[in-house]
Amino acid sequence: MHRRRHNLALLLGAMATSLLWPALDARAQESTEAPSSIIEEVANRDDRAKKESANQRPKLDRSRRRDGQYMVDDRGRRFRVAFPLYDRLSIEGNTGFSPLGEGRNPAQVGGRLRSDLSVSLDFSEDEVWWRMRHKLLDTSLARTGEAEAFRMQGTVLEARYLRHDLSTFIVVPAANDFRLPGNFDIALDYTLGRYDFTFGGGSLSSQRIDVVDLSFLMDFIRDESYRHRFAIGMASWYHATPGDLWQHEISPLTAGKILYGWDQKDGLFRFYTEAICGAALTVNTEVVDAPMDWGWRCRSLLEMEWTPLAISDAPLSIPLEVRADFPFEDRDAFDVRATLGIRWSLNLD
Repeated sequence: MHRRRHNLALLLGAMATSLLWPALDARAQESTEAPSSIIEEVANRDDRAKKESANQRPKLDRSRRRDGQYMVDDRGRRFRVAFPLYDRLSIEGNTGFSPLGEGRNPAQVGGRLRSDLSVSLDFSEDEVWWRMRHKLLDTSLARTGEAEAFRMQGTVLEARYLRHDLSTFIVVPAANDFRLPGNFDIALDYTLGRYDFTFGGGSLSSQRIDVVDLSFLMDFIRDESYRHRFAIGMASWYHATPGDLWQHEISPLTAGKILYGWDQKDGLFRFYTEAICGAALTVNTEVVDAPMDWGWRCRSLLEMEWTPLAISDAPLSIPLEVRADFPFEDRDAFDVRATLGIRWSLNLD
């Protein structure tokens, strides 16, 4: 009896083992496969997170595409769409020609280098703001029609200052002193060292040296950003014509100046024009004790610049400049010069 019970217990143990072994084997296999399935799940989760973050980046729609002076594409990359006109270093290739006047000549191919820097001073507590623009070392070089002759023109410094004041007034001294509101801003324009040389073949000759030009202006548009100007005021200058005996031309605030300028907010287009007319005193040193003669002269300037595209945030623009000089006493000396080119600029802001 005892042996029969022992055999029955062994039989039941064998049957239990055969029933439990597949489940244990499956659990062991599941435990060995778990790490790989977890890795795959984590990788899939990371892919989904990347796709979601990519979808959350700003796209080029009208409501979210602009970020200050930049735009953002659908991949989150920024590129510039607004460019400074008065903080840059520019290199230009151009064609200059004189269709009218004494210096009439065929087209001349040349190059130009210039730098523009601006400064702003904020005295908002006194309701006063200063805007100062400088053009430094503006130099152009062109081949003339003569063999081995080059013409170099440029300006050492050209500056335009505006004092924007919200409380400008005029005081009238009288028995009862009173003041009147002045609906204008004060502006100062000046140019130092504008020159014009021709060299080549071992010789150097100077056409003209404009030592200084100075203007005191009233700006009636009163644009705080200085992008829109309309100003009228007094002008003066001192110019010299080199030679064996120099000729000097002086206008001691006996001329008037009017100007208008407009710049697009994004810096993609610029327009500026000015005219100066007045009397000047001419001192001729050809004769000892030569009389000083008064004469009338008008000068004008037109500048336009359009930026159609930019390469790696560096704008590529098309500038046009036209200068005219008309001395009333010698109409044969009337001169018009125009320049059209392509300008590449490096932003300095």
